[in-house]
Amino acid sequence: MADNATGIVLPWEQQAVRGDEMPDGLGYADQILYMLLRSLYAQKRLGIIDRETAIREKKKFLDEYRCYDFQQKMG
Repeated sequence: MADNATGIVLPWEQQAVRGDEMPDGLGYADQILYMLLRSLYAQKRLGIIDRETAIREKKKFLDEYRCYDFQQKMG
């Protein structure tokens, strides 16, 4: 799901896929996205959501992440 579905692989995304503890040194937006993706991947793994739902939700998370990141850079 990570790279093929959205074309984006974040440096720490494989850690989120595995459910690892959040890495040190992430900014606020990255922390929030990390937690969202870790939860999303866990829900997919447990069968709570299907792959298509996970892809749609990840795209929404990334859209919001980009907007927030842009606003922070402009502010």
